Amino acid sequence: MSTNYLGKSMIASLDDTKRSAIGMEIADIKVLQQVLIDSEQKLLPAVSSDKEISDRLNDFIKDDQQNPVIFSRIFFQKKMLIRR
Repeated sequence: MSTNYLGKSMIASLDDTKRSAIGMEIADIKVLQQVLIDSEQKLLPAVSSDKEISDRLNDFIKDDQQNPVIFSRIFFQKKMLIRR
């Protein structure tokens, strides 16, 4: 963040094209994340006999399910800062 000659902070602005491009990238990441979650869930039955591996895979799934929520929050926060 830069400061103008009066010492007030200036927030960078993005045009709609850049904002849209960022949104599309985040949407792509969410799709890839869902593919990963689906693959991990399909793998679960194959490792069900090994508790340690099964627990680790469940932890991965849990983390991966939280990522899209985090991406959305970050994007929303950045979007709100940029529009000010």
